Formats: sequence, C-alpha cells, structure tokens
Amino acid sequence: MRTVILRIVALTLVIQLGCARTPGTVRVNPTEGLEYVWIPGGSFSMGSDPGNGCKENEAPKHRVTVSKGFWLGRTEVTVGAYKRFVSATGHSMPSETGFKNERMVVPNFNPGWQYDNHPMVNVTWSDAKAYCEWSGGRLPTEAEWEHAARGGKEGLKFPWGNRLTHDQANYGKDDESGGHAEGRDQWRYTAPVASFLPNGFGLYDMAGNVHEWIADWYDEKYYGKSPLRDPTGPSAGEMKVNRGGSWVCDPGDLRLCYRGRLEPNRATNTLGIRCLREAR
Repeated sequence: MRTVILRIVALTLVIQLGCARTPGTVRVNPTEGLEYVWIPGGSFSMGSDPGNGCKENEAPKHRVTVSKGFWLGRTEVTVGAYKRFVSATGHSMPSETGFKNERMVVPNFNPGWQYDNHPMVNVTWSDAKAYCEWSGGRLPTEAEWEHAARGGKEGLKFPWGNRLTHDQANYGKDDESGGHAEGRDQWRYTAPVASFLPNGFGLYDMAGNVHEWIADWYDEKYYGKSPLRDPTGPSAGEMKVNRGGSWVCDPGDLRLCYRGRLEPNRATNTLGIRCLREAR
C-alpha cells in the first residue's frame, strides 16, 4: 500500500512540474527546426593559469557561477535553418563560402549553400544576433558558452578530455593551421553538424568545425576584473568574442579556455552561430 501511495505522489509531482528539466534534455524549436539541450546553472573554473599553453587573455583562472539554467543549440545553426530565417524575414544570404573541397576524397566539389546540414558561416555578429532573436533567443555570454562546453566536468583541456585527435573533431593540422582530413575527420572544410561525439551535456561541435559568435565585447584583461556571478563582458569594445575553434585551426584553438575575437562587422568562412534560449 505504501509503495502505491509513493507512486501516486511521484506521478502527481510529474504532472505538476510538467516536462522535467534534467541535464541533456532535448527540445525542438519549431521556428527554426533545430534541437536545444537543457544546460543547468552551476559553478566552474573559467579560463586557464599561465603555462600549459595558456595565453595571456585566458588568465587568471577564476571561479564563475552561471546562476540560471538555459537551453543551448544542440548543434551550430545550419545552412538549412538559416535559409528558413532568410525566407521568413527577408534578411539576405551572405556570399557563398568558395570551398572547393568538402571532403578530401571528393576533389573539385563546391557545396555553396546547397548542403543544409553544414554549419552556416560568412555571417557578421549582427547577422548572428538577428538570427537568434528571430528564433526566440540570443547569443550566449562567454561564461554561459564555456560552462556549457565543459559539459559538467572540471579540469579538462577539451570537451571530452585532455587529448585531441581527428577522430574527435573537425580541425586543421596538428602542427599549423590549414584545412586537413584524417581519421574520422574527412572534411577539409566544414563538416556536417553532429559528425562527432557530443560532450557531457549532449552538445555537438563545441570544439572545431566553426568558431561561434559570442554576445560579449572582447577585453584581453577582462578576466582580472570580471564579476564572479553571471558575467556579461565589458560594456563596450571594438571586437566581439568568438569561441570553439574551427576547421582551419590547430589544436591550441580548440581548448575550452581559448578566446578568439573579431570585429563585429566582419564575416569569415570559419565563423558561425549557436543560439541560447532562456528558461521558460
């Protein structure tokens, strides 16, 4: 009898709470047709200490709290999803990538914008912001992005561990930048999203494939004065942060603590979008 009562109570709680949010829970955003993953709030060690490949703008290592959970795109925004945005809003498609080889094994192949499952690139920061607002969200802050990329784990160099090979991500050469294909990574340029295993929260391509625009303005010394709770970056600046490394990068740029930056009015074929949606 006691067991039956406990089950009834548990069922009542489930009904009252609706869809329970646990780390890695997936929802589809019908506006754009992409999946989002629930990322719980939490505290983590952001940045890196001097040495061990650390760059000056990654220090000092400091404890940061992201106080609220959020939904983050399970993949980078795809070409197909961006086409829906353009169709719905009249926003212009950017110039095509000019990639000549999608895969090392397929010579003289130019995908242009015809392959909907590749990440969208050649977008400015304003393009990325407009897309995320249309989808019902926004760009993540730098702290939110790194918290999600770490997948609930501490002390790792990359989302999956401390060693990187071409079986784990789409990136350039191990000794220098430049398109490369090896092992599971058979793409010299962008790879279809989710071509590699996800991190601890179920997010794909948090390292490699394309850099991702971040909401924050860039300041090389920001970590020395950053709030320890929900930092949102400097109030102004000349460049915006990007994170995650890309198909052209060497391994150092795929580290979880790596901080890229670019003028917000510029667009490259190595830089794309991942959107965040507030808890609802």
